[in-house]
Amino acid sequence: MRSMVPFCIALALAALFAFAPAAEAQVAVGGTVGTLGAGVEVVFGDGPLRGRLLVAGFDIDVDLSSDSVDYDGEAQLRHAGALLDWHPGSGGFRLSGGVFFNDTVVDATTSLEQLLESELDTDIPPIPGFPNLGTVSGEGEGEEIAPYLGVGFGGGRATSGWSFRADLGVMYFGQAEIELAVDTDLPIGLVPGGPELLDELIEQEERDLEEDLEDYELYPVVALGLSYRF
Repeated sequence: MRSMVPFCIALALAALFAFAPAAEAQVAVGGTVGTLGAGVEVVFGDGPLRGRLLVAGFDIDVDLSSDSVDYDGEAQLRHAGALLDWHPGSGGFRLSGGVFFNDTVVDATTSLEQLLESELDTDIPPIPGFPNLGTVSGEGEGEEIAPYLGVGFGGGRATSGWSFRADLGVMYFGQAEIELAVDTDLPIGLVPGGPELLDELIEQEERDLEEDLEDYELYPVVALGLSYRF
C-alpha cells in the first residue's frame, strides 16, 4: 500500500490556507455513493466558494484480458480528495476542481499454462509430475495524485438541515503500471535459455496489459449523496 503522507500534507495545507480564516463558516457532513464507492464528505464554508474533503472506496471483482489470456482480478478502489466548489450566485449548481490521492490497486491472476500457450502460439503438452504448471499474478496501479474536474448540484443556500447532493465529473488516473510475477515448481533453470525466455514473455505481457488499460486513464465520477449542514 502507498503511504498516506502526501495526501495528509495536502489536506493540512488546504485547510490552513482556505478554511482557517472562515472559522465561523457552516459545515456540512454527509455520505456519498457512486463510481468511487461509498464514503463520507465534509463541506466547509457558506459562500460561493467552498472547500470539500472526501474519502471513498470499495472492492470489486474485475475480468482482465490481454490477447487470449484471461485474468481473474480484484480492484481495490481507495480515494481521498480535496476539492474546491464554486457555487455561482451561491445557488445549488457548482463547478468543482481539485485532486484525489489515488490508492487504487488491481490484483490479477492467471495460469502459467494459459500465458505460455498464448505467447508461444502452441498447446503445452502434459508434463509428468506437474498437473499445474504454476500461476502468473500481478498488481497494477495508476497515478498517486489524480486531478479532478466536475459539476454538481446541491447544498446551495447555506441553511441548516438536510440536502441532496449529486456530482458528475472525471478523474485522471494516468497510465497504469503492471508488475507480474511467476510462481512455479517447474525446473525452468535446467532448460537452456529458459529463465531468459520466461522473463521476456512476462515483460511483453506487462506491456500488453498496460496497453489494454489505456482506456481507463480517464475515470468517470458519478456520485449521489445526502448531507446535513449544521
